[in-house]
Amino acid sequence: MVKRAVFALVVIVSVLVVLSGCVLPTPPAAPKLPAEISIAMANPKPTAMATALAHIVTKYTPMKASTVKVAANAEALQKIQKAASEKVELTGCTPCHRVGTWLVAQGAYHAAVFPTTAVVGIIDGDKALLRPMFCGAGPDTTNAFGIQTTPKSGIKTVADLRGKRIYAEYTSLLFLAPTVDAILKANGMTRNDVQWLKFTTVAAAFKDLAEGKADAVFYQASGDSETLAKGAGLFVVPLSADTQKAVAAAGLGIIGTTWPAGQNGNTVDTPTIGMPYIAFGSVHLPEEAGYLITKAVFEHLAEFQAADKVNAGFTRENALLQWDLPYHTGAIKYYKEIGLWKPEMDSAQTYLTTKWAAARPGGVKAAGAAPGGTSTSGNADMSCNTCKNPPK
Repeated sequence: MVKRAVFALVVIVSVLVVLSGCVLPTPPAAPKLPAEISIAMANPKPTAMATALAHIVTKYTPMKASTVKVAANAEALQKIQKAASEKVELTGCTPCHRVGTWLVAQGAYHAAVFPTTAVVGIIDGDKALLRPMFCGAGPDTTNAFGIQTTPKSGIKTVADLRGKRIYAEYTSLLFLAPTVDAILKANGMTRNDVQWLKFTTVAAAFKDLAEGKADAVFYQASGDSETLAKGAGLFVVPLSADTQKAVAAAGLGIIGTTWPAGQNGNTVDTPTIGMPYIAFGSVHLPEEAGYLITKAVFEHLAEFQAADKVNAGFTRENALLQWDLPYHTGAIKYYKEIGLWKPEMDSAQTYLTTKWAAARPGGVKAAGAAPGGTSTSGNADMSCNTCKNPPK
């Protein structure tokens, strides 16, 4: 009797399923772990970092990693310029690290290791497609920026800039102006309290500073800083801890750092701000791949750091320093396993994911070509490897 009842119930359920056209849903398959991944690189530091990362990934994960040199591709530059919210000057030696990061966002490459200068003011809504895996900091793993002046100017503090002539705006580096705005605001001033100058070229700005036609230049530690130091002399204006925090809070991907003595003409360790290097993935990179890459680096951190001195700033303490872009879910999975990811970070992650998704028309979609690691055409002689003065 019981067997008949069970059989009848099975028959009834089967008939109802057929009549209703129901099909039991099958869960979507997880994205396949790529057998090979491509890591974009350009310029000496990013090349050293990308090479070390590729070695670690190939040695300690099931994936084989290769590096691809990125040039300032004309087609990509046009797309970046079209997408930018402001007119961006993309002439001369164009920063190919911006192109490389943008191509990671589009899915042309799986990953890259570049400073946050690669995304600020250029990618706009396409930032929604980028997912940092880990961050570096420290003198060799951060591009230091500072208010640079000469001993003759008399400028020793930010307050001394009042009424002075400062180069603070450059169409090739859109983050300069808002960064100086944040520095001034933290010290009770606005750009109206200084004589605000716009760059034509970096060399021209430093020449004006050396010749006394300008009083200060806000720019990164560079060869121009060294030239100034050898001639008129270099003084880097120290920034207070409060000023560093205020700039970091402005959402420009900037952190507090130290411009060390001996670097690019500076004579004393100077607290300032900088752009940290970040290992970027994208929404195209499967979660398991991001997890394995991050795990491989931090489980073999000493080997990664020893590959080149520029990797020294990649540490557990620095891994989660940047909070301008949401992190890759695979990296988060690993950080939760080792206790680095704190509960309060979940809300920050949600906020940033929502923020950048809203900035991208149509939301976050898997845009662009599938990851392939092939450099696009149109490189001509715009390659940063042939530039006389490649950007740092």
